[in-house]
Amino acid sequence: MKISTTILGASAVLSLSTLLHAKKTHSGRTTANTPEQQLAGFTVPDGYVVELVASEKDGIVNPIDMAFDDAGRLWTQTARMYPLDPVKNIPWHELLRLMDNPAEQDKNPEFKRIKDLYQGKTKGKDDVLILSNIYEKGKLKVTKFATELTIPQSILPYKNGAYIMQGSELFYLEDTDGDGISDKRTPVVTGFGFTDTHTMGHCLVRGPGGWVHFSQGALNKGEITAVKSGNSTRIDFSKIARFSLDGNDIQLLNSGLNNIWGFQLRDNGQWFMTEANDLSWSVVPADPFTSYKGIGNQKLRSYQPLFPQLHKFRVGGTGISGMAFTDDKSGKFVADFKDVAFLANPITSTINSVKIIRNPDGTVTAKHLPDFLTSTDDWFRPVHIDFGPDGNLYIADWYNKIVSHNEVTTSHPDRDKSHGRIWRVRPKTAAERKVPNLYTVESAKLIDHLKSDYAWERKAAWQQIADRDAKELTPALKLLVLDKSATISTRIHALWSLESLGAFDERLLSTLSQDTDGNIRREALRSFITFKVSPEYLAQILANIASEKNVMVRSQAIRTIEQLGKTNPALIDILVSFCHPAAKGNVLGGSYETNFERSLARRALEQYPDELRSYITTPEAKKQP
Repeated sequence: MKISTTILGASAVLSLSTLLHAKKTHSGRTTANTPEQQLAGFTVPDGYVVELVASEKDGIVNPIDMAFDDAGRLWTQTARMYPLDPVKNIPWHELLRLMDNPAEQDKNPEFKRIKDLYQGKTKGKDDVLILSNIYEKGKLKVTKFATELTIPQSILPYKNGAYIMQGSELFYLEDTDGDGISDKRTPVVTGFGFTDTHTMGHCLVRGPGGWVHFSQGALNKGEITAVKSGNSTRIDFSKIARFSLDGNDIQLLNSGLNNIWGFQLRDNGQWFMTEANDLSWSVVPADPFTSYKGIGNQKLRSYQPLFPQLHKFRVGGTGISGMAFTDDKSGKFVADFKDVAFLANPITSTINSVKIIRNPDGTVTAKHLPDFLTSTDDWFRPVHIDFGPDGNLYIADWYNKIVSHNEVTTSHPDRDKSHGRIWRVRPKTAAERKVPNLYTVESAKLIDHLKSDYAWERKAAWQQIADRDAKELTPALKLLVLDKSATISTRIHALWSLESLGAFDERLLSTLSQDTDGNIRREALRSFITFKVSPEYLAQILANIASEKNVMVRSQAIRTIEQLGKTNPALIDILVSFCHPAAKGNVLGGSYETNFERSLARRALEQYPDELRSYITTPEAKKQP
């Protein structure tokens, strides 16, 4: 069956979505289909085919997350213990009180029992799994990297182990003796709320500058602490946050939406996330310090504006989960679905499609496309998706009669605890690909891997350069980042690599800050934070920021001034100029952009009260409108 990719009108999509995607959180069927039976019920566009990668016979049970490491292996986990909410025999008013009083939670036996499971004081029943040889038919190998865990919800492979988010804890599991099995657990960030299983911390994503980003859903509250440094912050309701790879710092980045189960750094450095409940924000930009409407309606700053409604269509369902963009530079997927966000929808048993572009003026263009994948099996529960090292789309299938824990009891007997599948969707014409193991590639060849057509390979090469601290590659990286014949993605990954090496070059970065591509300019300005440039240098670079047409570059300039941690009168003058509209000839893109940049500038000025007081009496201040 052919599925057209013709864009439908908003009203037509809304009515079609309403008809096809009625809310359905549990199936009327009582018996699970075999993988072969389920496979027969998938429909994808002409030219694509669905394949089974692994199932319950391989130990895949209720998978939530997937992650590909730098060797191309697929990491996932089990969730046999889901859901695990401490609500049994606790009145709602008492639960709310305990949510806001972590110190009293240990006095409640149910809270204490669950916290002990999450902290590893009591053994759980879940595993972290590594799937090898997934690109070779008939040679699948499954390794239990870790056992006796309790619903690990997100995995990020790193060096000889992986970061794990589990309930109240974020920890690092390490294989110290090289046998492929973890033998050391190190707490990294602790204190997350865990009253609501399906909105706990998840979506670990590595970003440039030595950061790992993650999301938290709507109903959990906690005072989270970086164990190594003792630095802490309050994290309530739906947020995006990040922790530093050195273990010292944690920061809140975004607020709002309700449950963010899809979160991704695109190849061009732009962040996007999903809104589980649709609500006209099915997939949205996640620029740092933006806020959206959501449960709690908390903002990082009380005066910052909420991101406006992006579109009128709704893709349907109340549990939009994983999100994936194809950022490869060739192949059928990118030819057919460039700038399309695929959305895993476990409520409607579909993979939705939304074409979304962030324009230089700050506006967003979004179109609802026909579903990429549908299934006749309503136990099909896609909860996470990602493009793999071979350029194909991988789907973590919770495979369950019941997907939600809101409409039925947590202990409902129909909750399936024994099935799970990993699927792959590939173009029929795709050639077999030999996936390189970048852990074993010699450092000098990592430059070539940054030039790959495959997004996974570019990312893995950048991560390997960073993790090896391969400073000998600095000269070649500088040439590559300036090479206009290279793709923007390759140049950005080369810049991220230089940033990870601490390879500051004043002339090079000055050139990049004036590049013709807005993504390059934005990433150059962001890297100044990592490089800890001088205020004098930054003021020189930003002297003409008022004429910058790209709102993402302008807003990054403000964030850089704030997060640099040091300033001078010229930078204060720039911040003040952003506190009123159309300053210094800069006609901002619209009311939201104006208000957002003003709120960013005010936020930044709050970091420098003494410098602002000194500035007020200067001649520069008197020239401001």
